[in-house]
Amino acid sequence: MASVKLLLAACAVAVSVTACKAPDQRIAPFANAWGAGDFTEAEKQIDALVADEAGVDPKLVTDSRGLDPAIEPAKGDTFLFLQEKSMARLAAGDTDGSIELLRRSRDVLASRYQGSDIAGWLAAGLTDDTVLQYNGADYEHVLTPAFLALFDLLEGGQDAYAYALQVGEVQETILGSTFGDDVDGKGNGYNPRKTYQRVPVGAYVEGLVREREGYSSEAFKAYERARDWGGASPICVEACERTSNGVYAPAGHGVVHVFRFAGRGPRLVQGTSPITDSALFLANIGSIVIGENVGTLGQMNVPVPVVMADTGSIPELEIREGGEVVGRTSTLLDVAGVAAQQVEANMPWILARAAIRRGAKAVAAKVVQDAVDKNNPNDSGFGLLAGIFTNLALTVGEKADTRNWTSLPARFQVARFALSEGTHDLDLSGGMRASVRVASGKDSYVVIVQPDIARPGAVLTDVYSRPAGSAP
Repeated sequence: MASVKLLLAACAVAVSVTACKAPDQRIAPFANAWGAGDFTEAEKQIDALVADEAGVDPKLVTDSRGLDPAIEPAKGDTFLFLQEKSMARLAAGDTDGSIELLRRSRDVLASRYQGSDIAGWLAAGLTDDTVLQYNGADYEHVLTPAFLALFDLLEGGQDAYAYALQVGEVQETILGSTFGDDVDGKGNGYNPRKTYQRVPVGAYVEGLVREREGYSSEAFKAYERARDWGGASPICVEACERTSNGVYAPAGHGVVHVFRFAGRGPRLVQGTSPITDSALFLANIGSIVIGENVGTLGQMNVPVPVVMADTGSIPELEIREGGEVVGRTSTLLDVAGVAAQQVEANMPWILARAAIRRGAKAVAAKVVQDAVDKNNPNDSGFGLLAGIFTNLALTVGEKADTRNWTSLPARFQVARFALSEGTHDLDLSGGMRASVRVASGKDSYVVIVQPDIARPGAVLTDVYSRPAGSAP
């Protein structure tokens, strides 16, 4: 009778897990609308997700722009959906709301940063990784303050430098992590974060702000870091040359910065992978700590996250005035590439967790098999069948953890050029335009949100550079 109850419990687990949508399926209506550049529909979809996750009325989310105190960012994955909401608010021209949403998300991310408890991390989540608290991908931890710095420039830039410094602090914390360094106390393990490339956006904004303030030597040092971390991007090379040998701008001119969020960025979907030898090695090291034995037999393909993004060519934008080219964007950060590199670096541990999980489920199935055999001594076939069925029931509904910030761009591009004082009507290509009021010796900022590069995106100008009476 106990065996039958175990079988029924296993079936219930399988049914309940299978019935739940995978994270990428749940976010798909928003992600697809966003990728198509339908910002209105995208915000409608993300409002529904925020409401569902936070347990509030969708109208409350919409009416409050996601900022009502009843919307608790730390509840489940609410903060992740608020990151998506912040991008939708940006596309709508609500930079203030976008900043506040990202600030709330940043605070949750900071509280959930994964430390060095590899044993606890390995032991958790025997169903699958989707039941665990989402801690945010490492690149999301870095890009959240980076985007705060960029969005703040649209509001006047008073806090942009502080946010840019946070990017560096978060990045160094991640790169200095001991996660996975020494699992068994004998120096065996694997630290994926040691392979990460640094992100240049924070350093670039540091340089931009310091140059704007007239501190050329400090600006040069920041731009130099951005150049080294960004693969000698032309925009960084030019910035280093300018701050070491040139001038901020000619007399009577100001500087226009164009930031382009180009293409549909990295999003995780479910794929499969075999358990690799390196993953089994890590799993068996982990079993020393958590008291499990992971065998090498019977390890079949397991669900894993796979990065999808616009990996094709995303051309630079030519920026014209009166038919004359005045600037051209260049890629400062390949966001999709960073995400793919980090997922690949973490894959051995993802597979190791899967191997431990499968091992634990195989043990559970064997317990059921032995119990059934004990109650049916004359029919061992039923016990074997019960074990197989239990193992199938426990594994059939497994899902890869495909949660991620889906509205990030594939590429982050930057242009910088000087224009004479006055109002300029800029042709940003692809049917996009911006009217910018340039002040002598000052910076102006234009942000382009263009997830679908085949259609015009949203264009925003900073509050001090908008011609009188114009909207964002």
